[in-house]
Amino acid sequence: MRNMNWMLQKYIDCFFFGDQLTVARIRSASVIRCTTDTGALEKFEGFTPAISDWHARATFLDVIWKRFYSAKSVAEKGTLYQLKVLTNRTSVKSVPSKNMKPTEDFLLLILHAYVIAAAEQCQSDSDTCQSLSQRIVKRFVKICLSQEQQSRSSPNDDMLFNYSTDMLTFCLLWHGFHDATREGDGDRILRYWKFLMVIFQQSGHYNYAKEGLAVAIQSQVQSDRKVAELKWSRTINVSGCKGHNIACDLHMEHLNARLKKMMVNVGSNQQLKPFKRVAKSLGVVNHICRNFAIESDVSLNKPHHSYPSFSKDLDSIMRELRAADIFSVIQQRKLLTFTKPPLLKNLKWANITEWTKDKIINYEF
Repeated sequence: MRNMNWMLQKYIDCFFFGDQLTVARIRSASVIRCTTDTGALEKFEGFTPAISDWHARATFLDVIWKRFYSAKSVAEKGTLYQLKVLTNRTSVKSVPSKNMKPTEDFLLLILHAYVIAAAEQCQSDSDTCQSLSQRIVKRFVKICLSQEQQSRSSPNDDMLFNYSTDMLTFCLLWHGFHDATREGDGDRILRYWKFLMVIFQQSGHYNYAKEGLAVAIQSQVQSDRKVAELKWSRTINVSGCKGHNIACDLHMEHLNARLKKMMVNVGSNQQLKPFKRVAKSLGVVNHICRNFAIESDVSLNKPHHSYPSFSKDLDSIMRELRAADIFSVIQQRKLLTFTKPPLLKNLKWANITEWTKDKIINYEF
């Protein structure tokens, strides 16, 4: 019996991935049960809670929208809402979580336009793609990684320039995090979590900031096997195509949606036994449906409406950005709606360090 308990202890020694609420619940449950006279499995021993990425990306998108999107800015050229009205993207909502796919498509369009506008501002004839990219990042991406860099930066009162550079910075961070997930690049995902921890802490999403700190600590203190699991078990590729990975919590959302559809077919027999039968058959049914869709050459994510033209909307946005000259510094240029300074340029590092020390000392993970 002792050997069996040891084998069970080793077998369940793994990460427990989920969204922030799920991770918080499993952590609280393990603390409550740690002193009970039950087995290792009932105490959740060996389970290490770890945040997954899709819900965090949705929260990051919400941070971007709260900072850069306002219906009051409809007359201010180059702002997010004005460009949304210009391109008639009616599916883009004021709350991104209500319709994430069109929102992310629109943000990707904005990122393309901002990068092109930044490239036009600072290009030269001898530039290569790499040198031009480095110049754009150095000139327009506003991230001060130390107090020394922050003291050397020169202030300006051009609110549209500050808005545009801050927007470009956040869009590049969002796209990098999204691309790392699509490529299944665990090392890059963990690096972006360090930026997300600071952004969430500064924007009031303290629970997600705490989970970002937990990811950073876990990547340093866990065994090599668990660190590898933390990096490379965060995504899943259900299509088999390169660059089409999705976060595991998004895959779980897909399975939950299919399970709910299956439970509807139970009809009036709303009892535990048929629900258990449905849940046990979920994996097989999902496999059958996916194979049928592939053999029938039917897209599983076929849109109900046609997508708007990317190139046409990009041309319209570029005309607006060129007219507004968003990446030129024009002193005393005002925005009535957006008056906050760039978030990652004016960080109070003493407060961030104090917050980090407090969480580590109290070990609120």
